[in-house]
Amino acid sequence: MESRLSPQKKLGNFSNIVIGALLAFSFFILIQFFNKTDVYHQHFFDHGKIWIAYNVCRSFFALFIIWILYATGNVILNIPHYRDSLSQFTLSERIVLSFGIGAAIWHIGLFILGEANLYYQTIMLAICLCILAISGSALKQVIGESIQNLPARTQTGRIAILPIISGAAIFIALAWLLVIRGLYVGGGGDYFTHYFYYYQNMVKNHGLAPNDVWYHYYYSKGAGLYFLGILLTDPEAPQLITFCFVAIAALSLKALITRINPRSIWPLVCPLLYILYNLIGLSDNGGEFQKIHEETTALVVICTWAISMYNLNPTEWRKPIFLMLATIMVAGAILTQAFVVFFAFFFAAALMIALIKRNWLNVRFYFFLGLISFIS
Repeated sequence: MESRLSPQKKLGNFSNIVIGALLAFSFFILIQFFNKTDVYHQHFFDHGKIWIAYNVCRSFFALFIIWILYATGNVILNIPHYRDSLSQFTLSERIVLSFGIGAAIWHIGLFILGEANLYYQTIMLAICLCILAISGSALKQVIGESIQNLPARTQTGRIAILPIISGAAIFIALAWLLVIRGLYVGGGGDYFTHYFYYYQNMVKNHGLAPNDVWYHYYYSKGAGLYFLGILLTDPEAPQLITFCFVAIAALSLKALITRINPRSIWPLVCPLLYILYNLIGLSDNGGEFQKIHEETTALVVICTWAISMYNLNPTEWRKPIFLMLATIMVAGAILTQAFVVFFAFFFAAALMIALIKRNWLNVRFYFFLGLISFIS
């Protein structure tokens, strides 16, 4: 039987395969760098080229983690049931949406793998490589839309300066945050007293079962992405994972304010304030990127974005927003119970308001979200 695909379609499919293969191969080489050099254990007190290469590779690893989580959520959103609802989302909004769904799925999946004592680098690497291999078309789409959005011009034909300044300032702030909180070796006494030892026992035992630091199972069993990072790189991975979540949370703030009031300075101010808080407000006695607290806070920001987006267009955007919030509620319950309790009360209050107003669309939306939160 002759293939009905046009030459352009065949070429497109081939390029998707090539791009996916390049992504997977690049990630494999990156992980091999961490395995072969083992900077954390063999060159921790060295300086010079080895540390420059190490931190460059760690920066690329953070980008890969963001992409893997995005690609996972993007696969789900390309199901026909959700695909038709995505046309009115901007690229930034789709990135936040896909990342949130992907992060939730990974948290749930990694928790199951941990309970089954399957925390092995080969398994984690194989899953990541499979996702990267099928994400070629998604990368082409993101790059294409990014290039298309670059020449932002006003009606008079002049280049819009404010979006460029806003994007550049946020990028610089995130780069500085990566250096200070993500790449710099950190962690206070509280972290190295018990958090760190639980993470290390998890790697040693290949699972989440209570170990020498038995009580930390109840605090850190949901930090699956931290464990993923440690298994693929080294014990300095948790702060990189937290940075990924903070970066997407900052993007969600920018996207939301841009949607609400695009011509103001607030799309610049709001994400910058959030990033600067993580830079300046977190002292050695406060939050640390090595713990799950800042990751959880970033998830709260992302969920706030989702709820706000739903209220802006409840009819068109209900399905993907509901999927994102529902999966995050399950993942959040694994991460920390306080997260899901907070949102359970919020959904209950929103449900009561919807009942009073007889807004049956909102009643169904918040009822099922509240039910999922309660069960979780």
